[in-house]
Amino acid sequence: MKNLSLITSFALLGALSAYGTNTLWQGSVSNDFADDANWNNGAPTSADIATVRQGATTNLSSAGATDQLRVGQNTGTGATTTVNFNTGSNYSSNRTEIGYSLGSDTSASNGTLNVNDGTHTITTLYVANKAQASNANDVTGNVIINDGSLSVSSNAYIATASNYSSGSSTATVTVNGGTLNYTGTSGQFYLGHTGSGTLHVNGGTVNLANGLKLSHTANGSSNLRLSSGQLNVTGGFFDWGAGSANMAFEISEATMVLNGSRVGKLDQYFGTDGTNGLATVSVVGGLVDDSAFSSVYTEQLKQISLNGYTLNYGYDATGGNTGVWATAAVPEASNLGIFGVALLAGIWHFRTRRNKA
Repeated sequence: MKNLSLITSFALLGALSAYGTNTLWQGSVSNDFADDANWNNGAPTSADIATVRQGATTNLSSAGATDQLRVGQNTGTGATTTVNFNTGSNYSSNRTEIGYSLGSDTSASNGTLNVNDGTHTITTLYVANKAQASNANDVTGNVIINDGSLSVSSNAYIATASNYSSGSSTATVTVNGGTLNYTGTSGQFYLGHTGSGTLHVNGGTVNLANGLKLSHTANGSSNLRLSSGQLNVTGGFFDWGAGSANMAFEISEATMVLNGSRVGKLDQYFGTDGTNGLATVSVVGGLVDDSAFSSVYTEQLKQISLNGYTLNYGYDATGGNTGVWATAAVPEASNLGIFGVALLAGIWHFRTRRNKA
């Protein structure tokens, strides 16, 4: 029996050790994420839970790993807890939470991850996660990709909260450059899972391999902003959930490609004229040269005029994809001629008045 108890004790010890330790950011000597002296239990490893909170800033410029990374607990109103992935960084994590709060926390959570360079892989990503049903804290999470790549392989929850919690959950993912990849085959990329989620494609590329789910629950709201760059939904569906009354779409010079024939789905999303669909639609710019899209997505082509621009979407049977893009209004030649005459007349009138004076 003593031997059995000893074996059991070692087994339990091994199981506990497998979960690693909790280590809390102190920033005692610098902002270096990888420096042991900056953490109360040393720099995290792939088995550890690492927490950065209370308005701190830390920079990773080398290889790094965690089992879980929690950013933003107890930040307080008006402050932000920030993690920067810089040149030379290479990060991996089983679970990363940017903007994380528990019901036991005493103040709001505000977390930001800046991906400035490097290659990074995360199994499950939470941006603005308000955990526990008793949580009344406001939670804000921001992921900003300026360069490099960030890949998620299981689920991505952009703004989520536990049932029956109060307070707000607000998340924004901005892709200014580089690449955001969702590579999962069984999970999904949830934009506005149980809170207010924004995806802003602003110069980089977003690749979603298993669909894009908008406004998943009745408390979820989604804002899809396409300014420049491209959004590719290469597998799965473009779909929405119980919060379909809380969807917004904005497009200017970015483009979107959806796997399969999604014209019918987009008819519901945009409506027949951009004002009577499920989403609130804004067209604030467009491509001057849209030949790369207008020559390909020609079947079931729909065009909606809004604010002097045109929202276009159509299907390409050869490639099996649906394209979405906006075009800028180009003045007709006759209008250009009229404008030129008016301009010359104005110059002549100005000179005449000046000469008389």
